[in-house]
Amino acid sequence: MPQGIAVVVGLTRVDPASYNGCSMTSGCWGAEDDVDRIVRLVSPLRFLIMSLKTVNATAEAVLDHLRHAARMTRPGDLFFFYFAGHGRQRPDSGGDEDDGFDELLLAYDRPLADDELDERWREFPEGVRILVISDSCHSGTNFKFPGGWKRALVRPTSAPRPFLPPMKASLIHIGAARDEELASAYRGGGAFTIALCEERPLNFQGGYRDLVRAVSSKLPAQHPRLELYGPGAEEFVREKPFWIGAGSSPLKARRKAERRPVKIK
Repeated sequence: MPQGIAVVVGLTRVDPASYNGCSMTSGCWGAEDDVDRIVRLVSPLRFLIMSLKTVNATAEAVLDHLRHAARMTRPGDLFFFYFAGHGRQRPDSGGDEDDGFDELLLAYDRPLADDELDERWREFPEGVRILVISDSCHSGTNFKFPGGWKRALVRPTSAPRPFLPPMKASLIHIGAARDEELASAYRGGGAFTIALCEERPLNFQGGYRDLVRAVSSKLPAQHPRLELYGPGAEEFVREKPFWIGAGSSPLKARRKAERRPVKIK
């Protein structure tokens, strides 16, 4: 039986000591609310959910959770990684970025580079499906866009990357905004996450591309981006969003819950 594992991360601020005295609370006020939204969204499908909020969402904690998930998953499983918080860019450190910039997720104590995330995705076994959703600025390719490897600009590298094994799992990455764009947010959460949940994706008629188009139609100020990575991704993207596998549909989960005996006090 396929299993679903989720790591959901949300930060309403970062450690000022690690970011030149800035806590960066502006713009991510509702990131923890977004985590709660996502947990409520996927709970009917019986995901095993691990959440990290603000002070607990350090870079190493995020990377450790991803590595742990990679060791837990087996062919046929679905792993879901969600991030709500700040995103940023910096000059490319590895000479492999088409636009000359690394994309970053700002963990509590330091930025997480797309290169680091790419290393984790490559640890997942063959046959695992990975869904990544990032509600952050500059998030279009913050999973690591493989096209940059073929069209990389020639520039000096400050820290050459080690040899990496080929990608074995299939990955769908959905970023709330293009790499050059900012992602809108409100006091109650990110505009992308709110729009995503309003689409009721567990009952959505269509695949991931259809879902992103529907969400994008509600976000005129930003342009969510969907990218595919790894073998089998074209088949994955046509699946029902958040579908784990046999027996995981929301309808079946709801009917099973309705059949449970009710304890009368």
